[in-house]
Amino acid sequence: MVIDDAGLGLLALKSLIKLVQEQSGLSIPLTVSGTVTQWKPEIAELLYRVLQEALTNVIRHAEASIVEVSVCENEKEITMTLKDDGRCTGDVPPLPGFGLSGMRARCDRAGGSFLIRNCQPHGLMIIAKVPLHNSSIGDDDIEC
Repeated sequence: MVIDDAGLGLLALKSLIKLVQEQSGLSIPLTVSGTVTQWKPEIAELLYRVLQEALTNVIRHAEASIVEVSVCENEKEITMTLKDDGRCTGDVPPLPGFGLSGMRARCDRAGGSFLIRNCQPHGLMIIAKVPLHNSSIGDDDIEC
């Protein structure tokens, strides 16, 4: 899938959410907080790919009806959180396959972090944090 600079950023995330809602029937409310700036293309693509993979995992594995997505930007970083109401109870942690490992690797290469947490009484939360001003982010660091 090719992404050009004009479609990157929060608008692309909103478009992806709308498309997934229409095709899956999931309810995906989006909350945006902080001052959202124009993101570097590498950051925008990273967040898009993490959101895309996370929503794919919810559809395939979670049996969820709602996925709450939040994007919060401050002067240092962007935090994207996804919280589903799926069947995971925390009894058995999710096994990190290619999708989860790929999301973690993208965030790590950008100098950020990637966390998975169990929600009570059930469901999962994914938290991806990406620094806004990291000189290590470059075209060679983001997989296509």
